[in-house]
Amino acid sequence: MSFSINIDTGGTFTDGFFAGGAEPQTVKVLTTPHDLTVCLADCIKEGAARFGLPVEELLKKTGIIRYSTTIGTNTIIQRNGSKLGLVVTAGFEENIYGGAGEGADDPLYHFISPDMITGATGQIGPTGQEVEPLSKQAVLDNVQKLIDQGARAIVVSLYRSYLNPAHEQQIKTIIKEEFPRFYLGSPNVFLASEVSDWPGERLRTSTAVLNAYIHRSMARYLYKAEEDLRQRFFSRPLLVVHNSGGVARVAKTRALSTYNSGPVAGLVGANRLRQMYGLQNIISTDMGGTSLDLGLIRDGSFNLELQPVVAGLPINHAMIEIKAIGAGGGSIARAVGGQVEVGPASAGSLPGPACFDLGGDKPTVTDADLILGFIDPGYFLGGRIKLNREQAVEAVSKHIAVPLGVSVEEAAAMIKQKVDGNIADYLTELIKNCGADWRPEAVLAYGGAGPTHCCGYTARLPVKKIITSPYSPVFSAFGLCNMDVVHKYSISREIAISSGCEEKIEAVNNFLEKFKAAAYRDMRGEGFGPGEINFHLEVFGRSSSNMEEERVLLGDADKLSAKELDLLGCKLALLS
Repeated sequence: MSFSINIDTGGTFTDGFFAGGAEPQTVKVLTTPHDLTVCLADCIKEGAARFGLPVEELLKKTGIIRYSTTIGTNTIIQRNGSKLGLVVTAGFEENIYGGAGEGADDPLYHFISPDMITGATGQIGPTGQEVEPLSKQAVLDNVQKLIDQGARAIVVSLYRSYLNPAHEQQIKTIIKEEFPRFYLGSPNVFLASEVSDWPGERLRTSTAVLNAYIHRSMARYLYKAEEDLRQRFFSRPLLVVHNSGGVARVAKTRALSTYNSGPVAGLVGANRLRQMYGLQNIISTDMGGTSLDLGLIRDGSFNLELQPVVAGLPINHAMIEIKAIGAGGGSIARAVGGQVEVGPASAGSLPGPACFDLGGDKPTVTDADLILGFIDPGYFLGGRIKLNREQAVEAVSKHIAVPLGVSVEEAAAMIKQKVDGNIADYLTELIKNCGADWRPEAVLAYGGAGPTHCCGYTARLPVKKIITSPYSPVFSAFGLCNMDVVHKYSISREIAISSGCEEKIEAVNNFLEKFKAAAYRDMRGEGFGPGEINFHLEVFGRSSSNMEEERVLLGDADKLSAKELDLLGCKLALLS
């Protein structure tokens, strides 16, 4: 018998979906924000107990562990990532490639101090040719200053490096020659050209900086988690969830690929239910303890963000689109101007809602649900946690009922109505922005609080069907079961396409051949041979009369042929 373990760490709870034996088993434990490896171990321990096995015996019989974690997201929110040094092309140190803010208002400065930015001489021309060479001594002097000021990693993002990364690569070589890896002080070096091959210096710089900022904490944490599993006799690599909708081993994972990966796993699970029901257009609503995550599937495909915004920074790291609002079970309610407001602040898992009896004294959505009878205080988390209704009543009474002059039950109802109304307003706007002709066939409700609130927040939406699941409380963990090992590669080049232009097809296929070589390398590292790999090709294009980008899925292909070219041309013609 072989088991599959799928674990999703959220802001409040860590969820597990264990497949194997006669029935899948689900587990929910409190997240331990001080050390996320603790709740990972707790979740596996609980899962093993469900099968009546010691942890070591379960892990010896486990064929795959998929894991999504919030450590990267937490690092960005808490601003406790690595201290970085940044090397840009000389002349752009003050206003980094046309920064989004003025001086200290630039959001990039939330992740890197202005005094940790230095310039490099050298210039690449508009066609990728070298116009001015680098000065090795100037690079050494400037990088030494950054390291002396405490830089633990160096990001190099030079002008036009997406056309020719030679100068960035030279700087990396210079740094590694001066600070070999066998020295304790050897800094990690991150090149913008290795993180992104898309144009736009500002976007590539932001992407590289964010990736470097969370890299150290991600690597330290995930390798520790993997080593802990090995110590308990799990012999395979830990697979980490990516925001592209797939998984990969730790050694083949970029830190930024894990951002928002848990909600993406939930949307992948929602897509599985969509297929089972034969639907094409759905909205997924994942109401957990900290937030509500929203996803769209239109015409059977995920929405893809080519330039998502992370912590106020637009980046060019494509990921499946997820929108989040501060509306979860732990969202804190307060009385403001005679009204109830809910969120976005959350009580999290520690201290958590007042009814958790862990020291929390602020009223939350969960406290209101308990007072209104939607939650059984003796059977929370399957009876593992007994909720304290008196503490919930005290918190709602003190902060809501007394200030507003209403009963505790009325105050609890106001909290529920407010949070449901907030979600409904957001969903209404989301549907409106999809166009006048688009309507969801169903809303999928999951997460620990989703099925409790879905009837409230969908009441005034143009949707006739709500779908929930027996696995709703651990739905993102369930979604992990549906994720394959995936590596994505992309490049941005403007190529005019018309029928019969074989030379353009050849140019595109030259890029694709490089992608195939990288894919064979990465999948070999995952343990797969060439015959076990499937390729999937997507193109983004614009018609001559409409500059709006259109995503064209060309299906299972590893090169562009005349057939795919005609399909692309037909799709783009529809935009005219």
